[in-house]
Amino acid sequence: MSILGRAAALKRLGAVLLVLAVAWPAPMARAEDGPEPLEPGEEPAKPLTEKGVGELVPQLLRFHLRRPAMDPAFLKRAVQNFFERLDRTNTNYLKDEADERLKLNDEQLGDLGKQILAGDLRYFKSWVRDFQTKQLARDEEFYKGLEGRREEITKEIEERLKAEKDEGKGAVVPEEAEDLAADKDDKIDWKAHPATDEERHKRMLLLVKRSYAYNREYLNEDDSFKQALQAFRRTRQEWLEFDVDKKTPEIVMKTIMNSMDPHSEYMDSDDIDEFDSSMARSFAGIGVRIRSCPAGAQIEEVIPSGPADKSKRVSSGDQIIAVGKTVLEGMSLSRIVKFIRGEKGSEVQLTLRKANRQGDAEPTEVVTLVRDEIDLTELRVTGKKFDTAQGPVGVIAVQNFYKGVSGDVEKRIRELGDERPLEGMVLDLRNNSGGLLREAVRLAGLFISEGPVVAERDSDGVSEWINDTDDRIVFDKPLVVLVNQFSASASEIVAGALQDYGRAVIVGHSQTHGKGTVQQVLDLTPYRIGGSRVLGQVKITKGQYFIAGGKSVQKLGIVPDVLIPGYRLFEEGLERNYENALDAAEISSKLKPDNADVTRYKGFKTASIEKLRALSAPRVAANKDFDIFRLDEKLEGLDKEIEKLEGEKAKLAEGDAEKKAEIEKKVAELQAEGKTLRKGIAEKRKAMEEHLKALGKVPDEDKPDVQRDEAVQIAADAVGLWRMRDGVAKADPPAKNPAVAPNDQPKHATEEPVETK
Repeated sequence: MSILGRAAALKRLGAVLLVLAVAWPAPMARAEDGPEPLEPGEEPAKPLTEKGVGELVPQLLRFHLRRPAMDPAFLKRAVQNFFERLDRTNTNYLKDEADERLKLNDEQLGDLGKQILAGDLRYFKSWVRDFQTKQLARDEEFYKGLEGRREEITKEIEERLKAEKDEGKGAVVPEEAEDLAADKDDKIDWKAHPATDEERHKRMLLLVKRSYAYNREYLNEDDSFKQALQAFRRTRQEWLEFDVDKKTPEIVMKTIMNSMDPHSEYMDSDDIDEFDSSMARSFAGIGVRIRSCPAGAQIEEVIPSGPADKSKRVSSGDQIIAVGKTVLEGMSLSRIVKFIRGEKGSEVQLTLRKANRQGDAEPTEVVTLVRDEIDLTELRVTGKKFDTAQGPVGVIAVQNFYKGVSGDVEKRIRELGDERPLEGMVLDLRNNSGGLLREAVRLAGLFISEGPVVAERDSDGVSEWINDTDDRIVFDKPLVVLVNQFSASASEIVAGALQDYGRAVIVGHSQTHGKGTVQQVLDLTPYRIGGSRVLGQVKITKGQYFIAGGKSVQKLGIVPDVLIPGYRLFEEGLERNYENALDAAEISSKLKPDNADVTRYKGFKTASIEKLRALSAPRVAANKDFDIFRLDEKLEGLDKEIEKLEGEKAKLAEGDAEKKAEIEKKVAELQAEGKTLRKGIAEKRKAMEEHLKALGKVPDEDKPDVQRDEAVQIAADAVGLWRMRDGVAKADPPAKNPAVAPNDQPKHATEEPVETK
């Protein structure tokens, strides 16, 4: 992925919406011989115990799509997963220590499996205690001494900031943190463990440096340094304070679930809150997005019409330093969220360090807000209308597939076409990672009359087709679906189904993510496991889905019909590169050639797709706003060539100095070219940022977006071709029930909470 892409992902992860999820019950799909229901009046739920792990694991293994066995291969994955939880950055363990920990033979793994099923987790508890007293304890002086290494951490970045400012370009974009440390970073194999403590500490210092560079986007030098150290120390401190006896069962359960496949997981209370929030249509909160800062949390965005916005006393850039009498300094973002959110109608008192003080104003201000319901549909489903030579084209961007999203999309379509009917439409599913399966079916159904959308195949090999049974078509005219590599799961169901029907032209830079499995959330609290009720839920892969034409998107994704430039493909983030991911498959399609929608749309798409590509290509080539992607693509090619040459150099014999020198010269030339390309990318990014700054505070849907704008033009081209269609397309029968009247209400059944995210 390009630096741009990584930065976008970091920003999405770094902002948290301060709200309280309105959750709905998830079903407990009980495996045969499942947990015994509770008796009335029984004691409240407790954290998972060792005995609970022993009882729960075999039931979940039977329920999973693969029905995996606790054999040595599975247990080896589990041990590796557990190890990675302790050392995610490969900086805590030395290579010989890692090798020693992971060298269990089949007999030892078999014994470990028996212990787990017997509810005996002494092996894992002993491991964590050893980790606390050895690996973590030995770095005490390193962590204490970080303040004294401030210049080493900050100097290079601050010099770059000053140079950029002196050149009149403003501050360096902190997304370039990896570039700033490129010489140091390129020599590190992050997938391998270091051989010495010196190498470990070098990596650890680089992680602090990266964090510092990222923080400089929104904090001053002092706060950026303090925040980098706080964040770096927090993970270590959490492990030092880890309650081995109480918390190990949960960690082992998470490890075992992740060993089944990449998307199965055990969820504790924090995970459940996050999951419910992602699927909710509304929240009770104060209406801000926050990110970490040393004093507590910095407000990244004030959501329009929320309590914070209505107060007129809260601004972007303000720092929340206390909630009530609780000081937030050094606290994790997740804990801060719990202090700020609460029930609708309740009050919360915030102490703010104001970002833009005027005159003699006090540096801090105490603000009391009343928490209120925040409607997320305005944020998660946005709409904008564009005037084109062929008439109005609407763009509807969908953030995720929460409960009721199909109805919200329908509402946006009607709103955009209220004054003048839309002639074409773009459904923007970029960065949409999925959600509820049934909502995907309903959303696809807005654009077809009826027929199969997706099939789910279970562990017995039985396939069940889910059809669109509502014969209404909400939008009957040319449709474009815009995707990227982060469009996944439910997004791929919609894009794939509409592609199979010939109903939509898929536009994007690359294949989509390639997640073709379905997960079900099972609530454990109503059941007795290990002798008591258990807090928590499991999300488990229960099926593999197939789009309308019978193909699986698993590992393959959806390939666009019309390619346009975009961020470079982030290979490591695709499903096909996830360890232990399921393989693709295919089943017989239920989509008949004489289906009314296929008859109406597919012939037209087949006849027009080459024309759409031919119209798009010169327009894209002439559009300089795409240059940032083209430069990045060229840079990617250089990076791959350098990697290839370095590999060749490593294989050369000791005495082959001439060949090594030749390779080193070529690498130096490529690196110089790469530096020029990076500078060009930074300049274009800076120009875009200045443009956005000049626009002021505008909604996301109104900000410049070259991919979206080209998708609109492709939709307009399709409108023109639709009007001029001839041959088979001209003889197409009319839609069964096109363009329902504005007063028609959407018909939605009760949602079954099965999710594909």
